[in-house]
Amino acid sequence: MLHNEEYEVETSDFAAMAKILEIAGLEKYGESIKTRVSYIFGDITFDIDTYPGIPEYAEVEAQTRDKVEEGVKLLGFTMADTTCITESGLREKYRVK
Repeated sequence: MLHNEEYEVETSDFAAMAKILEIAGLEKYGESIKTRVSYIFGDITFDIDTYPGIPEYAEVEAQTRDKVEEGVKLLGFTMADTTCITESGLREKYRVK
């Protein structure tokens, strides 16, 4: 199972954060618009992501695989119904630029 590790920081100035990333040597390779609605049930997070031109996707996140499986089952699915596709993978799949 693919595991994406994410770290988040809050910023109040988009342009300043973009400049910090540029100074750190990172190159901008894309930009996207996403709408996300999030729900929490115990220690499981459920996100519904909407990208223009792509069907909505539900994301289940938790600290352990067992907890992710529990969340998937709560939604009425099995792990066989899931995927670990990234945003760029979704764009490629649905041929969205």
